[in-house]
Amino acid sequence: MSAATPITWTAHTADELHALSRHCGDAKQASRARALAMIMEGASRTEAARAQGMELQILRDWVLRYNTEGFDGLADLPRGGSEGRLTDAQIAEIGAWIEAGPELERDGVTRWRVQDILRKIEEAFGVIYTESGARMMLRRAGFRFVSGRPVHPKADAERQRSFVAEFEAQLTSALSSEALAGPIEIWFQDEARIGQKGMTTRVWANGKQRPRILRDHRYGYVYLFGATCAERGVGIAHVADRANTASMNEHLAAIGAAVAPGAHGVIVLDGAGIARATFSFPPT
Repeated sequence: MSAATPITWTAHTADELHALSRHCGDAKQASRARALAMIMEGASRTEAARAQGMELQILRDWVLRYNTEGFDGLADLPRGGSEGRLTDAQIAEIGAWIEAGPELERDGVTRWRVQDILRKIEEAFGVIYTESGARMMLRRAGFRFVSGRPVHPKADAERQRSFVAEFEAQLTSALSSEALAGPIEIWFQDEARIGQKGMTTRVWANGKQRPRILRDHRYGYVYLFGATCAERGVGIAHVADRANTASMNEHLAAIGAAVAPGAHGVIVLDGAGIARATFSFPPT
């Protein structure tokens, strides 16, 4: 394409554009940057446009924007529109509701859904949104509809805070003066069962009965033991067919071998039956 507009912005190399595309957080801007990087690397405009899923003329327009404004010019311009119906203070208050979560007695729900937030906005501010409008408003405010982290029913947040606050004192009382005089590594350990069981699936049927489907009741599993030292950024793991004392001892020996020479390793364990204490290894 002889009449193609050349890339005249010289502040970035192709490698730098690839790096910016990986960290900019805007998928469209990243795609445009990759297209320009491909051209710099010798690809044709047609190849670059096809690889990034855009029309050739669109790519030409982004080359012009890039020549004028650099990498920032590859981002979409802010769209116009009507003024928001909620003030910044009201949106901040909605954010506080979401962060705090609902109370069953007060709000009648245990988790926020869009329809619950719509109802609460109307009650608090007298503003009526559609569901799509509310989703757009929440996204602009930085919220996303994500999967929550599972919490065990017996989890005790206060006990967890106390453990963190008292950890140093417990460590000091558990270790000898010789161990405390040298470097100490804190390792965190856990184990999990990993396997597969036969499942049934949905099938088309006449709706008047549930069809009988063969299900394989055989299953197999193994246990994955793992431990990590966050300060050093190292970890070890091994797979065992049983979670018992022998497997735990093998795991502890592997952790001990991974502790830095001259350091004292301390392992923090949960309350599983095979891990009822915090073990420490002498210097190696």
